[in-house]
Amino acid sequence: MMNIKNDISKILMELGARKGDTLYLTIDMSKVPLPEIKVELNTKSYKDRQDRWCQYVYEQILSIIGHDGTLILHSFSYGYIHGKEFDVDKTDSEVGPFTNYVRLLPEATRSLHPVFSLTGIGKNAKKILLNCGKSGFGPLSPFYRLSKFDAIFVGLGTTIGESMTYIHHLEQMYGVSYRFNQCFSHTVTCKGHRIVGPWLVNLRYLGVKIEPDLKKAEVEIIKSGVANVIKGNSVHQSVRVSSVDGIINNMLSKNPAALINPSILTKIDNSAITHIKC
Repeated sequence: MMNIKNDISKILMELGARKGDTLYLTIDMSKVPLPEIKVELNTKSYKDRQDRWCQYVYEQILSIIGHDGTLILHSFSYGYIHGKEFDVDKTDSEVGPFTNYVRLLPEATRSLHPVFSLTGIGKNAKKILLNCGKSGFGPLSPFYRLSKFDAIFVGLGTTIGESMTYIHHLEQMYGVSYRFNQCFSHTVTCKGHRIVGPWLVNLRYLGVKIEPDLKKAEVEIIKSGVANVIKGNSVHQSVRVSSVDGIINNMLSKNPAALINPSILTKIDNSAITHIKC
């Protein structure tokens, strides 16, 4: 099962991951090398194959970062914004099968935010994910702690511009005017106990002619020479989070609209804001 061409461990090594790293990972399972597993044509067999693929990816990652390393993943769940309750132990991640596979492992820890939760396993997982504030981003969030542990962002089959949500955290830290925090107070549950809000979710304004454009961040990060990029049938990228901090802050200092399209700030009518009482 391990002997396939260009296996994931080799990709991770080429991207600069090493023993003991805190690996902040995003992954598109359709764009990474996976072993061939023949299955019967039924739903259970497909699910079994998916689980075996996830196990393979997980083992490949552990072979590189080791038992002193830490794996951190997005485990976002957007239903809360639309009124669904959130249970940190039961609510599925909506950002890919591998994130749910890791979330359900007995040793996994999930941060307590009903939209922008992270899930982790390893030496630093609890230090990063527990005892956080009630805002998805910002100085009391898990995202803020990634730099402290010299985390390396790795996109397997994904790019910085497509999937590095950490950049939205930096936008909130900077105080950009095209995103805002909205309060939500419906049910959040952990270990059977209700956790009182309000919870802050950083959102962008809808109904205005502004679109996020994190591809600009990706281009600048790569141009600076701090990123590793592998191109082939799929693109894989990596960069140390601490390097991203300086580059994005510099971009926003020069132009606070650097990460939107068009890159100009306009007055946003108050009607674009949805008000929810905290």
